[in-house]
Amino acid sequence: MTPTVPSTRDPVLRAEGITKRFQGVVALDGVDFSLRSQSVHALVGQNGAGKSTLINVLMGVMPKDGGRVFLDDQEVHFRSTADALEHGLASIYQESFVVGEMSIADNVFLGDTPTTGRFRRVDFARMRSESREIFARMGVDLPVEKLARNLGTADQQLVMIARALRRESRILVLDEPTASLDRNEIENLFAIIQNLVADGCAVIYISHYLDEIFEIADEVTILRDGRSVITAATADLDQATVIEHMLGSSMSSTGLTPNRKLGPVVLEVKNISTGRRLEDVSFTLRSGEVVGLAGILGSGRTEVVRAIFGADRLVRGEILVDGEPESIKNPSDAVQLGIGLVTEERNQGTIPGFSVTTNITLASLRAVSRGPWIRKGYEKEIARGHVERLGIKVSSIGQTISTLSGGNQQKVILAKWLQSQAKILLLDEPTQGIDVGAKAEILEMVVDLARRGLAVVLVSSELGDLVQVCNRVLVMKRGRIVNELDDAVSEHFLQNEVGV
Repeated sequence: MTPTVPSTRDPVLRAEGITKRFQGVVALDGVDFSLRSQSVHALVGQNGAGKSTLINVLMGVMPKDGGRVFLDDQEVHFRSTADALEHGLASIYQESFVVGEMSIADNVFLGDTPTTGRFRRVDFARMRSESREIFARMGVDLPVEKLARNLGTADQQLVMIARALRRESRILVLDEPTASLDRNEIENLFAIIQNLVADGCAVIYISHYLDEIFEIADEVTILRDGRSVITAATADLDQATVIEHMLGSSMSSTGLTPNRKLGPVVLEVKNISTGRRLEDVSFTLRSGEVVGLAGILGSGRTEVVRAIFGADRLVRGEILVDGEPESIKNPSDAVQLGIGLVTEERNQGTIPGFSVTTNITLASLRAVSRGPWIRKGYEKEIARGHVERLGIKVSSIGQTISTLSGGNQQKVILAKWLQSQAKILLLDEPTQGIDVGAKAEILEMVVDLARRGLAVVLVSSELGDLVQVCNRVLVMKRGRIVNELDDAVSEHFLQNEVGV
């Protein structure tokens, strides 16, 4: 797929000198941004660079402190998302908002249901007919009369795009739209985006996956520390240049190599099954070792770590820890055995409204308590130690964890398990949705933890990550391990084995 460079097209949306401050902290510092008609414009930057804040300003979620926004060369002042929607702007976030117990057509018309007749009955026939027309325009075929509850993530996103198009939105913001999609679903989404652009839409595309940016975007704006540092045609850039502008310096190869000093076997998985999604899985894990699980979405990788952690019930097989068979019926049992899980959904590993300190000590409250009382001073001392050792960027240890960047949230979750004295770490997509700088830090941390004797199971869709840090990689398909590869394997070979 080759983007078309829209250098001669006029801007449909333009922002000049946008500033935004939060309690004295400058989030946006004179940002300029211009979206041309019938184009895809990527917005790129590290976590905390200002991407979400800029989109929130443009969409009327929050007011700007300075600067001007123009739509078709007319200055506009959006006071709400509804106001932006009335002017043709819509956002599609990675967390899809689809009501499962309503039909697909109902979801397309959500919040704007048409009526007919004297008694203003809901016009279901019109909803189904117009929904089919919108999906046909997008080049997809969904059964509009069916309930939405059985839709996958990719189809839920299509419903949200259809909802925006029905309201005649001509500017779409797609925020990390491929985070939970497999390669075929990504290609389908890109084809739909190209169809919409050809049909008159303009798209702001936000993603941490730089290869996607070069595949779908016409232009790129890079933000760093709340400033727009460059806008250029995608064809005039390469990944190294983009990374250099994102970080403010070049990022040479990390040079990571797996830990070679391995200890005894600490985890043995024997013929475990959870039913149809996981069948007859066996492997061992030694202290100091990083074992990777590779495979496409639905291959069973996540199910393996969930089963070990007691989140999914085993129907067959056994798990041995330090050579002893253990009955792990729930996550509490796993924690008692020194097993920690970092899930692919960060909000499942934290309490979003609580502080960094509280989240770090969440799995080890007994260690910081005297009777029923938490020793606050000791708890803060522990939190400061982990923040310093892991390089967690916070304004204070009392900062609410949900306000941290994705990479720093992941570090807090790792600190939680280190504080609990975990000896086996199960990491499920730990670098998903974080920028290249934070990703490199997380991978370095994984190797460092292995050198300190921890045993790690690493699930990742980023095959290059597995090649860098794993002693062995287990390839999974349809709930089974189909191959085991050593650390000399190339990323290209691993891609062929996985089937991507």
